Amino acid sequence: MMLGSELQIEERFRIRLKKENRTRPNSMRHVWLLVH
Repeated sequence: MMLGSELQIEERFRIRLKKENRTRPNSMRHVWLLVH
């Protein structure tokens, strides 16, 4: 359960981070802390 869902969530977060990273560099650390 966790392995499959985490992989999909990571991919979605990475895509979302790439878009937000250009406007919000701090959001990457914030989301990263929430994920871990």
